[in-house]
Amino acid sequence: MNPFYVRRSVELVALYKRRKMDERVAEGKRSAFENWIDTFLEPYPRVEELYFVSSTPFFRAAAKGMRKLIADHGASWGAPHTTALLAARTRRWRA
Repeated sequence: MNPFYVRRSVELVALYKRRKMDERVAEGKRSAFENWIDTFLEPYPRVEELYFVSSTPFFRAAAKGMRKLIADHGASWGAPHTTALLAARTRRWRA
């Protein structure tokens, strides 16, 4: 049996990151503000269900669905500019 669970390994990675960022602030290579922002981007363990409803693949799928909805039905708000912007982005993504 392995007592080193994934939760503990994620906590150790977060601890290492915190210490490394604090060292950079102390050396003057990083601002305290950047360090504060980074605290919100710290790794933390989560259950599988939470990952699938708050992960990058979920938001990518949601964005694709919204783009398809707007493409099928058009944009009623800021229509000319929004439609042109979405068309340009679609061409760039498909290229």
